[in-house]
Amino acid sequence: MYPLDAVGEGLRNLRAGTGRPVVTTIALLACAAVLLGLELGSLKALLESAKAFRAAGGAVTILETRGQVDGAACHALGGISGIDAAAVTITGLQVRSAQLPQQPLPLVRATSGLADLLGITPNGVGVWISTDTAEQLGVDVGSPLVLDGQATRVAAIFDYPDDGRRPVLGYAIVEPAIAMGPFDECWGSSWPMNPGIQPLLLSSAYLPAVEQGQVRFSQLNGTLGVGFDGSEQFLRRPTSWSWLAAAVAGFGVGLGGWRLRRLELASARHAGVSRSALWLTAMVETGAVLAIATSCCAAITMWRLQSLPAPDVMACLPFAGRIVVALAFGCVTGTTFGVVTVRERHLFDYFKRR
Repeated sequence: MYPLDAVGEGLRNLRAGTGRPVVTTIALLACAAVLLGLELGSLKALLESAKAFRAAGGAVTILETRGQVDGAACHALGGISGIDAAAVTITGLQVRSAQLPQQPLPLVRATSGLADLLGITPNGVGVWISTDTAEQLGVDVGSPLVLDGQATRVAAIFDYPDDGRRPVLGYAIVEPAIAMGPFDECWGSSWPMNPGIQPLLLSSAYLPAVEQGQVRFSQLNGTLGVGFDGSEQFLRRPTSWSWLAAAVAGFGVGLGGWRLRRLELASARHAGVSRSALWLTAMVETGAVLAIATSCCAAITMWRLQSLPAPDVMACLPFAGRIVVALAFGCVTGTTFGVVTVRERHLFDYFKRR
């Protein structure tokens, strides 16, 4: 049999449904849907945990030493790739607004790097306030504000929920300050979390004085744990071997489908069809089934990841692709094994067991 004849035989088998292509496709899709769902669900949960940890301020480390933080050095740490840093002073002063004079608001001075830590982009010159404070005062970004008789404006509004983080900025007026002179605290954040952030803050931002004050480190929000080891959680996720399960499942589907056709294969061998021609016919049928299954797997993957932002989707796609490739490889290997292990001399036995 010529190669074109073998290909034609495979196409005729597909049209006639001889090899139950619909059943095979459904079996492959069932395996893929389960494994893709488990793997992508695990990855989504890990990404959401990391996002929640970072959004809550768990990645922000604070060096506290009253009046002994070098503001310029702390601010300069923000120029290092992957690090946001700001010098902060809790003044202990309170100011009163014209909108709510009976309610004093604490005053905090901070360098511009705090904007990156809070995830805001100030709109020009002015003070920064939290969402709760803005609601109380009835102001928005750009609104004029009078504090202790001095006119200013709201340059930024930041979210600062009561989720376990330090309450210092919850109802405070943040006044941007020049990164010069001593400050009380140095806030630093790195993502992914850098275990060397504390020594870096201490060696760079700490300003020794004649009278040594107390030095301590804290987290902006420690309710979600002291750290987030994403790489360790990724390696220990229960679905890390899903690609191997996909390969085994694909092998089983491929082998099982062609073992059911061993009488047909042995008869063809008895009629003089070569093993290579039979394999080529099987590959045509298997390729068609895998093309449909792969397209459906792509749709399942995109549906499962539709709630994630584009960068996270791109990060998850290789792991979904690994499962689909392993499933296809297993199916092709199982098909090959099922075809080449059929022996013409067993034709009578296959006939008796049909």
